[in-house]
Amino acid sequence: MLLFFEPARLLPVVLAASCLLSACDDGSAGELDASMAGADSSPAPDSTPAAPDSAPAAPDMARSIVLGDIRVRVESSEGFDGTLRVGAFLHAPPDGPPLALERTVSPTFPVDLVLRGLEPNTYFVVAALDLDPPSPTLPGSEDPTGFSEAVVVRGDDVHDVVVSVR
Repeated sequence: MLLFFEPARLLPVVLAASCLLSACDDGSAGELDASMAGADSSPAPDSTPAAPDSAPAAPDMARSIVLGDIRVRVESSEGFDGTLRVGAFLHAPPDGPPLALERTVSPTFPVDLVLRGLEPNTYFVVAALDLDPPSPTLPGSEDPTGFSEAVVVRGDDVHDVVVSVR
């Protein structure tokens, strides 16, 4: 839809807008010059109410989240020359990237690792011996894998989990 404006009607609107914009050239963000507003030159009173001395503290808008850890012991009866990946996932089997991940190359079992910085939630720990072809985030069907039971992280707590990889 194409709109046409009559120049005689548009000119006053453009002039008024440019006058308002030029009144803000000192960074006052919209305060009109006294001559334009038709008022006296005294500054406008501060309309912000004064805070009482015993006002409650404002809630922290960026609430801090207390993070927890999961200590993992990975056991395997097999020797392995490659990379062991241990991750915390929201589902088992995993359907996305881990929320925490630790790696160790050419592990000697048992291996003890800590998955740090987990937000409160329910996690499943997955340990995978990464065989070729490499799969850096999700275990592939060729990778010997072990899963933990559900681990509920509530805050700055630490959980101990044992995962057996076969």
